[in-house]
Amino acid sequence: MRQIFVRFSGCSLTCDYCDTPESRVQSPEFNIVRAYGNTPLPNPVLSEKLTEIVKSFNTHPNLHHSVSLTGGEPLEQADFLKEWLPLKEGLKIYLETNGILPTHLTKVIEYMDIIGMDIKLPSVAGVKPHWSLHREFLKIAAEKEVFVKVVVDNSVTWEDMVNAVEIVYSVNPGIPFVIQPRTPVDMEAEQILKLQDMASSKLSHVRVIPQVHKFLHLL
Repeated sequence: MRQIFVRFSGCSLTCDYCDTPESRVQSPEFNIVRAYGNTPLPNPVLSEKLTEIVKSFNTHPNLHHSVSLTGGEPLEQADFLKEWLPLKEGLKIYLETNGILPTHLTKVIEYMDIIGMDIKLPSVAGVKPHWSLHREFLKIAAEKEVFVKVVVDNSVTWEDMVNAVEIVYSVNPGIPFVIQPRTPVDMEAEQILKLQDMASSKLSHVRVIPQVHKFLHLL
């Protein structure tokens, strides 16, 4: 489903599989990206101007599913989000987040419609464990429509997957749990299915979903 992407700069994590490392730091410019080319504008952008830009993409009501807040980590700019999101008109807000900033989420949870929360597996992401923050974050996010995603590759450990599944189970076993093989996929089907078997023994809705946009050569 099509979305309007609003990509925020800044992220305290340095995940090994990050596909937008340039978004970790703020640039003096940002780009409005369209099929026919890019338009650079100075950073930071005013909330009213950002609303105008987003509305310009939504040329008819059924074109876009939602506005995707992505990054970097959008919640690192929670104060700006609190100022900007009340200006949204009609479109759903979909938050893509690393799931380690629960206090930031509480500032803007009322404006969110859907939350896509990552649980960062240390064996795959190459970052320190954030299990307690992930659990606290998911408890807050569960007020809204939420799903959890874990990125996996051949380095994933069983212990990390068990910890991720237990976090979701402790909050609500009905929360959808997405296993996303890292692209390009370096895992055997048997390894992926074993992870799904384990997760589905505790959780109600477990899916294996690749990065579809990469197969379609979009974005």
